[in-house]
Amino acid sequence: MIKQYDNFEQFFKDATVLDPIEIVEIDNIGEFEAKVDTGNDGYNVLHGENIEYNDSNNSVSFTTVNGISVNGMTVYKHVEVNVGAGNTEDRPIIKLTFTLNGQKYTDCEFSIGDRATNSQKVLLGRKFLSNKNVFVKL
Repeated sequence: MIKQYDNFEQFFKDATVLDPIEIVEIDNIGEFEAKVDTGNDGYNVLHGENIEYNDSNNSVSFTTVNGISVNGMTVYKHVEVNVGAGNTEDRPIIKLTFTLNGQKYTDCEFSIGDRATNSQKVLLGRKFLSNKNVFVKL
C-alpha cells in the first residue's frame, strides 16, 4: 500500500534519496552493485545465465554474479521484455528480499535476464522506486 500525504513538504521529508549506483544485499544470494534506473519502467532485474526451468514445480534455477548458483526459485509469472532493436525475450519473474540503504524490502519482483555486458548486475526500476518514495541524485 502506498502511503498518502497531506502535503508535499511531508512527502519530501519522508523520501529516500539514492545515488545512481547503490549496494544491495539480496537475501541468500549476496551483495551487489545496483543501477538505480528511473528510466526503466519494467521490472527490477537480476543477472542470470544458464537459466533452467522446472515445469513440474514451476521453478527456475540459474547462475548469477561470481558463479553463484540460485536454485529452485518459484516463478510467479513470465514477462516479454523489449531488449532493443525490436527483439524481445521471455523472462521469469521471481520474488526476492533485499536490503538497500539500510531498509529491507520483501517479496520484490525481479526478472532474470542476462546483464553480462552491464557494469551493474542488478537494476532497480522506476516501478519499484516510485512505490517506495525514492528520489535519485543527478
